[in-house]
Amino acid sequence: TNFGVPIQGNGPAIQKIGKEFVSDESLFQQVVNAAKKYKIPFQYEIVNSDAGGTNASALISTKPDTSIVCINIPVANQHTGYSQTDIKDIAPTRDLILSTLKAL
Repeated sequence: TNFGVPIQGNGPAIQKIGKEFVSDESLFQQVVNAAKKYKIPFQYEIVNSDAGGTNASALISTKPDTSIVCINIPVANQHTGYSQTDIKDIAPTRDLILSTLKAL
C-alpha cells in the first residue's frame, strides 16, 4: 500500500492520518473495502505537512471517543484563492461516500 500526497484525477483520497487525528482502523477498512467492491478508483493519503487540519480534528478534541475517517477530493493549492481540483474526482468521491454509508 502506497501512502502519499494525492494526485488529482486519480480518484478520492482516503486519509489514514493527519494533523491531530488518526482514522479509525475499522472505518478506514470499510471505506477501502467499498472502493474495491464497487471498483471506485482511490488513493491513500498522508498529508505532506503538519500545517493542514480537518474539521474532524475539532470533533475528536471535544468527543475523544468519536470514530472518524476522512475521504478527500485531491486539491492543489488548497486554502488559497487559486485552489483547484480535477472534476473527474468529484463523482468517484460521491460514489465512495455513498457506498461506504450503505455498508455501515
